[in-house]
Amino acid sequence: MGKLWLLKLEVRFEGMLHIGGTGSPQLLVDRTVVLDKEGRPYLPASTVRGRLRACLERLLKTLNQPVCSPPYPELMCPQGYPEENYCPACRLFGSPWRQGALYFRDFVLDPKPGEAEIAELRLLRMGIGIDRRRNTVEEERLFFTEVVSSSAGGKELRFVGEVELREGAPELLGWLLASLRLVTYMGGQKSRGLGRARIEVSEIKSWDPERGWVAVSDVKRFAEEVIERALSGAASV
Repeated sequence: MGKLWLLKLEVRFEGMLHIGGTGSPQLLVDRTVVLDKEGRPYLPASTVRGRLRACLERLLKTLNQPVCSPPYPELMCPQGYPEENYCPACRLFGSPWRQGALYFRDFVLDPKPGEAEIAELRLLRMGIGIDRRRNTVEEERLFFTEVVSSSAGGKELRFVGEVELREGAPELLGWLLASLRLVTYMGGQKSRGLGRARIEVSEIKSWDPERGWVAVSDVKRFAEEVIERALSGAASV
């Protein structure tokens, strides 16, 4: 069994983003963004988790490593597999047959915006429907999408959250860190230029039964070494 790891992550956006949700109803707004109970935009854990899994699956395919094809259960690692025979994606993120090794928390804005800044954050973007067959604008297809700005009050905003890697094989941490580097966008409306993002690891801790959580002194160097070991192990298979 491996160690217990806790990673603090920061998601920074290079422009506007759209994370669809119920939000708060607004006149003429067709697509709202997800909001917390205080009316602040946030990144649901499921959004980050899904993007990371997609990036890891792409990486595994590139390296000719075994990887299944979610979300269809019949195309995923079969039930009853020994632990070591599940693909890294299923071992990290889980499958219909087994629990994953990762636990995500929702990502919240930091610094925490005030009421005036929240109003400045939430913007409206107009869109039109296109008839792909005739390559013309469709009638009565004007719509408005709510988006979130990447800054407010002159300050760049970031979403901060944590992911916990429960006990598992040591190379799983390397696969997780490698997938984090592949993230280039988050959320919906990618074809309209929304959601360009990057994820940075600001802190890594391991659990010690005697001392509690112990922080890694050089996060960047440690991540490089762990990723290299995971990729080297994959190349030798």
